[in-house]
Amino acid sequence: MAAPTNPSAAPPASPAPAKSPLPKAPPSLRRVLQTVLPLLAVVGIVAAWACVAPRRMGEWGVVRTVVFSIPFVLALAVVAIFHRALRNRDHTRRNWVKNNPDDPTCRNLLIVYSLSQKAIYLPTIATSVVMGVLMVLKERWTLLPGLDPKLLGGIWLGIFFVNFLVEEYDVDLRSLIITTVVVAGAFMWVAVMDWFPEFFRFFRRFGIQMDSASYFLIAVVFVIAILYSVFRGAFHYAEITPNYINIQTGLTETGEQLSREQYSTRIEAEDLLERLLGFGRLVVMFRDTRRPPMIFLIHGVGRKAAQLEGIRGTYLVDQQDPTRGA
Repeated sequence: MAAPTNPSAAPPASPAPAKSPLPKAPPSLRRVLQTVLPLLAVVGIVAAWACVAPRRMGEWGVVRTVVFSIPFVLALAVVAIFHRALRNRDHTRRNWVKNNPDDPTCRNLLIVYSLSQKAIYLPTIATSVVMGVLMVLKERWTLLPGLDPKLLGGIWLGIFFVNFLVEEYDVDLRSLIITTVVVAGAFMWVAVMDWFPEFFRFFRRFGIQMDSASYFLIAVVFVIAILYSVFRGAFHYAEITPNYINIQTGLTETGEQLSREQYSTRIEAEDLLERLLGFGRLVVMFRDTRRPPMIFLIHGVGRKAAQLEGIRGTYLVDQQDPTRGA
């Protein structure tokens, strides 16, 4: 008797296609710029208007109240434009993911714009805010009675002076070593001569004493300069891809596209102190020598340099479906 035959085994199911990873969320700093800062600006503008207008409406009348409110409305419009401008680069990334589904993390897309030189003063901005808070505690709530305002002013002046040197001069490792040796030798000479009391007495004459409003005003001036460069960078930037560079230079979002054979890039991070703060410069040089190079002051230069190296080593080929149009 013939043995029963086994039914033919069903073919193994083909594995489901792997889903493309979702695009990475914007970095936290960009989220702060896009959401928190505009929200704080709106709250501050509305609060400033509410502190004055409701109490004076009966005295001013409708016309003066409307005239008083015009600058606040314009300020709200500027905040809305700024918020829209900050989202332009996210819109560019979404378009890139749409046109390049194999690169959902935008690893082959680098968008750069030039920050203001005032961005290097981030330590001065942070110090100004801290000093302003300490002075508020001393002036308004009579806390920290032993705090010397001249001491705070001296610390702030020292940090500002170092920031100024970082911005004004290029300091490489050799210059830093020579400066350290010279300063150490000068202090040893002063110590041997026992002139330290006279030395500090001389610098005490430059005692700087500022109130909390002055510290906050300094921080606001620097922050406005940085935010303006971020706002301008929403319309003046460069998209670097493996195949081309797209240079945007205006509010109309129309730019110039050059193939990779027509330009080259270089990262400059020789300034040691700037590099320690995370800053550097990306230089775009053009094959046409009559065209001056473009220089972008960027933050996070190490990460962007690594991404730029990956872009340089990649060449994307448009793959067409042969059945399309049949």
